[in-house]
Amino acid sequence: MINYVWFVMILAGVITATSKGQIHLVTEGVLAGSEQAVVVALGLIGIISFWSGVMKIAQDAGLMEIIARALGPLARRLFPDVPERHPAMGALLVAMSANILALVMLVPLWDLRPWVTCRNSITTKIPPPTPCVPSWPLPPRA
Repeated sequence: MINYVWFVMILAGVITATSKGQIHLVTEGVLAGSEQAVVVALGLIGIISFWSGVMKIAQDAGLMEIIARALGPLARRLFPDVPERHPAMGALLVAMSANILALVMLVPLWDLRPWVTCRNSITTKIPPPTPCVPSWPLPPRA
């Protein structure tokens, strides 16, 4: 739906510029916007690369496991039906740790892992914990 809104706004701008005889302003705006997008993207690449490296070092140093151990009591209160040693609890703790450490590239992967773990436990006849029923469809099994 938002694509249609953007399309209508761009089309309205082009039609307005054409009707006023100033289509060159559209071209100048597109080129200026493209130049700014490239500058921002290059700046973000450097920042993301640096912080991803720092977070990878922190992850390798065991900071993620320390945070997961510290979050254990909170996770057990948030998810009381998940057994302490169930694989889904470990996946939940890793997802929470990744969110706290702002591991931007890993967060989507780790956020889905608890639900995939629950689904796998359902299909392998290991009794799943009650909150293992997500409110959205899971990706198909590979």
